[in-house]
Amino acid sequence: MPEVELMRLIYCDPNLRTNAGHFFSHCQGVVSGARSLGVQTAVYTHQATDPSLTRAFGFQPTFRLHSHTETSADPLCGRLKSYLDVAKSLGEDLLGIPGIDRNDILLFDASAPAAIAAVTHWMESRAETCPRVVVSLHDFVELEVARTSAGSLEARPVSAQSALYRLAGLSIPPAVASRLAFVTCYKGFASVYSRLIRQTVHPVPHPFAAATAPRSRAGKRPIVIGFIGAQQIRKGFGIVPELTRRLLSDSLPIEVCIHDCFGIMQSELEQLAKMAIIDNRISITNGAVDATAWAQILDRCDLLVAPYDPRFFALNNSGVISEAIANGIPIAVPEHTTLSDLLRDYEFPGVAFPSSTVEDFAKAVRHAIQNYDNLAVCAAKARHRWATVNGPQEAARAVLQLFESPSLSVSEGAAP
Repeated sequence: MPEVELMRLIYCDPNLRTNAGHFFSHCQGVVSGARSLGVQTAVYTHQATDPSLTRAFGFQPTFRLHSHTETSADPLCGRLKSYLDVAKSLGEDLLGIPGIDRNDILLFDASAPAAIAAVTHWMESRAETCPRVVVSLHDFVELEVARTSAGSLEARPVSAQSALYRLAGLSIPPAVASRLAFVTCYKGFASVYSRLIRQTVHPVPHPFAAATAPRSRAGKRPIVIGFIGAQQIRKGFGIVPELTRRLLSDSLPIEVCIHDCFGIMQSELEQLAKMAIIDNRISITNGAVDATAWAQILDRCDLLVAPYDPRFFALNNSGVISEAIANGIPIAVPEHTTLSDLLRDYEFPGVAFPSSTVEDFAKAVRHAIQNYDNLAVCAAKARHRWATVNGPQEAARAVLQLFESPSLSVSEGAAP
């Protein structure tokens, strides 16, 4: 038999600096999956990466700027100037990575338009030594759904970012097309991104695996309602104090778990903190947390509530909701969104509410509490189904097989 040459997976993420958040969990999912398939890996991250991560995981701090860096505050062309500056910087840093060859697959986590521009023009500069490149997309697309005067729905940009995504897609050098693929692990994103950047975007399995031990939540009382993650206006955190007040006044068998890693919704957090002083059913965790602490927060929650703006989340996804399904936690999400589509895909491990008023959210949560044991059973089934089609190995396998070639193979077993 002829000797089979094995590929390397080179993972690049200029936004990865700590072990908090989804940049780290995406990386660890894909990289651990690739290693379990016998593929050698290398990971290149932001220059300011936590030194403990470089020691523990072998990350190589490389990129000077994260892909959302704003280098200009000019009111007319600041976003465009920043796009050009960041693309140039990321491209220069890619040129400094040694030893990349045509047999490798480089997976670039491109959570901003400048990252697409950087990696595709870097590919063009390498000519004969260009590796196969997979660009992973999972950032918000900065589009929202609006109803026109004629009554139809259309996607409208809410910032310059969508225009920059289109620019990056239209500027891809034709010469690199055969060695370039775009992917997203959020099924609802694939068609949105495809239309936005005018490139085919392939849906692939999600790298998230369950972070908590399997357990049945049926019969659990009190039911801990969670509002967790990066709290923002578009995620409906502005109504969470009033929603919490209403739910706790209903004599329901509940507690409320609040977590925020952004710190931009200070007024709402202060209201909740004052409520927590006189009501011990409310617990609050502020700040980014590592993977272990995040798993503990997830495990404490019995119902994750996402009072998100349906105009924005009609075309955007939530990592927190994906993690809820992966971990068998029932959810409450807005109808007519990618989140309610996910709810249907996994046979309703939760409830969907029809609009974005406080009363509608409260009604949906009350309904979920009244039917909680049935939802908990459905969520446990959804967890099992998630594990059969998603997870580190499935995500890595899909990425590695995007460029099928008889001269390449994936060997089972641990990578050296």
